Amino acid sequence: MFKKVSEIIELIEEYHEGLSDYFLSLETKTGDERVKMLLEFLGKSEAFLAEYLETYRKTTPNRIMNAWVKYVPWLPTDIYCECRKNVNLQPPLNTYNVLNAAIHFDDCLISFYTTLVQEIQNERVGEIFSNLLRVTKKHEMNLARDISWLHDL
Repeated sequence: MFKKVSEIIELIEEYHEGLSDYFLSLETKTGDERVKMLLEFLGKSEAFLAEYLETYRKTTPNRIMNAWVKYVPWLPTDIYCECRKNVNLQPPLNTYNVLNAAIHFDDCLISFYTTLVQEIQNERVGEIFSNLLRVTKKHEMNLARDISWLHDL
């Protein structure tokens, strides 16, 4: 299935927006303040990533955004639904379960980017998704590091 780069980035924006909504909606399902702080952090982090991608998509030259990609993993379904079906956080929530879910969602995106990068022929387009892959891997490592302080509370 062919998609424009801009359409793929929009799908990834929707993925982050869906995760943001998901994490923020879970805040009401726990009384644990550490879990609430973690969910709020994750929700805001995902919203920031969606906003960043929107800005990137709107400011990148049209010749790049209008380039076609022949193979896009997980289409016609969307990335969020595909990854979300394997995670169902239920009360009682704890930081371990939430962190594992967040890492799972990052792993899904890493898998998506890895497949995409392997399939793309256009070097400039490949660089875009290689950079997003690198950022997502770094985000996953930082996530694990940054929230380790919650276990100390």
